[in-house]
Amino acid sequence: MLKHLDAFPGVIICARQLSLAAAVGFQLGDDVTLANPNAIVGGRDFAHVHTDGSLHVSLEPTLARAAVRAGWATHRPKKQNMKLSSNSLKFFTAS
Repeated sequence: MLKHLDAFPGVIICARQLSLAAAVGFQLGDDVTLANPNAIVGGRDFAHVHTDGSLHVSLEPTLARAAVRAGWATHRPKKQNMKLSSNSLKFFTAS
């Protein structure tokens, strides 16, 4: 997955700014215009993967609802002082 994401123009793979140290973050480069800046939790990070394989990502509202209905994801619980939109989801790996 990382190899594929690294090939996308404007996507930068980096250490996650607002999460556990071992999480891998995905940022949009400065040359990418943010269509909805409120969907970005911090900096220009739009998603990250934890060592347990869970993926935290914000999706367009229709896609977010479809992912939850399909059982692929759950809404991320809001933590104190953390700005999360209702489109912010946690995806799980297959077991």
